[in-house]
Amino acid sequence: MLSRRVPKAYKAWWQCAVFGAPAIARQGCPGRATRQPDSSTSYRDEASSRPPRTLETSLGQLDRRISRLKQFLDRLSWMPISQFQAFGKHYDIPLRLSPAQQLLDNVCSTQLQYLSGFFDGDGCVTCQHNPAANGCRLTVSQSSDKGEALLMYARTFGGSIHRERNGRGLRKPTIRWIINGREAVAAAAALSAASIVKRPQLHLAATWPQNHDRRSEYAAELKHLKRS
Repeated sequence: MLSRRVPKAYKAWWQCAVFGAPAIARQGCPGRATRQPDSSTSYRDEASSRPPRTLETSLGQLDRRISRLKQFLDRLSWMPISQFQAFGKHYDIPLRLSPAQQLLDNVCSTQLQYLSGFFDGDGCVTCQHNPAANGCRLTVSQSSDKGEALLMYARTFGGSIHRERNGRGLRKPTIRWIINGREAVAAAAALSAASIVKRPQLHLAATWPQNHDRRSEYAAELKHLKRS
């Protein structure tokens, strides 16, 4: 075949159509004015001359953005709750239950072991400083959408369930089971039988004395146990 010579004007037009602005800048395009470098072109050239971003730089920027996002979320407060969820149902708070004595006497060992182990992890024994109060206070806290364990405590030992803290940011609202007085003494005695970690604290709550002088001794012992 005979080779055909392509005119320069046609070659320049073809490069302009295929490659765009770079071809125009180098060779020009017939029938079109040659584009002059503008400020944006010089800015791109300056940006291209900068050192490329490394992976460490990108990760550092991402960490800073995540930190600012967390700080923003921590300032957002949830609406105050008036109910909690347990076993697929909603219950109003505060919720007060007084179980029958035969229910407490007939608690199965499996359920008692579960409640004792749960108390070892999330329960708290505190001393009531009010002179009119009798004994210690037992409390357990959970998120408001997972109130099954607290409802089991209330149905088994009595006490009440209250709102503890409103939600903020990524932290969900929390509720708390509270039991005082004679009901707390009976609950501490039952839980201490199967408890492992907090058995000494529950034993003190179950045998809390009526004498005010001995109460100060028990309070000091309880404080020591909570620190150890």
